[in-house]
Amino acid sequence: MSNRLLLIARHPVTRAVFRCAVRCAVEAIRQVATTPAARESERSRRE
Repeated sequence: MSNRLLLIARHPVTRAVFRCAVRCAVEAIRQVATTPAARESERSRRE
């Protein structure tokens, strides 16, 4: 079972898809973090 998972994890396409998913998730988090509402809540939290 673990050998099969290793094969899947090593596959270039799987790695590319995973990398893309991570990049998309990071981008989405950044967009949420930079919305005006998020900035406002961050400012009020600091005060």
